[in-house]
Amino acid sequence: MKEVLKIVFSSFTKVLIFPSYLLCVLEGNKKSYFFHTFSQFYAIIPGIVGDYFRKEFYNMVLEDTYINYILFGTIIANKNTKIGRGVGIGGYSIIGYCEIGDGAAIGNGVHIISGKKIHDFDSHGVDLTKKMVLNKVIVGEKAWIGNQSVIMANIGRNCLIGAGSVVTKDIEEGVLAAGNPAKVIKKGDQIK
Repeated sequence: MKEVLKIVFSSFTKVLIFPSYLLCVLEGNKKSYFFHTFSQFYAIIPGIVGDYFRKEFYNMVLEDTYINYILFGTIIANKNTKIGRGVGIGGYSIIGYCEIGDGAAIGNGVHIISGKKIHDFDSHGVDLTKKMVLNKVIVGEKAWIGNQSVIMANIGRNCLIGAGSVVTKDIEEGVLAAGNPAKVIKKGDQIK
């Protein structure tokens, strides 16, 4: 009975989301006004209803995306982001241009920034008038990212990233890394 209710509620949610989905599709890939508007709107709907709205909206709008759950206050900021099957994203996270592998778990308050060189800067400081440079960050399959982490580089599959870590360099697969900047603490079989 519980599964039937989930299917019915999910279908009902898709019907309600369809107009926002249609507007996002009609604006194309060059612009993201509607996408950003609805991302922010669905991020603030509380409780299980909000969880369903966020999940269904992103699964419909984002290509190759199959989110398992996405909690309150979380925003996906880039329309080209791809999220694999069974991925869970905690509350109050900001997800930039990235690709998250199947089975990954993203903690609360995690920020995945679109690379470490989004704004061009020189010895005179940051020039915000220049176009942003977005680099896709890849989070591997079954990677776990702890609460309040900031991710600016790729993370390999089966990695554990400690809470509060700042990842500025690529992390190889199958390791535990933590700190600011994140450093490898344990490798492979040592993680238990």
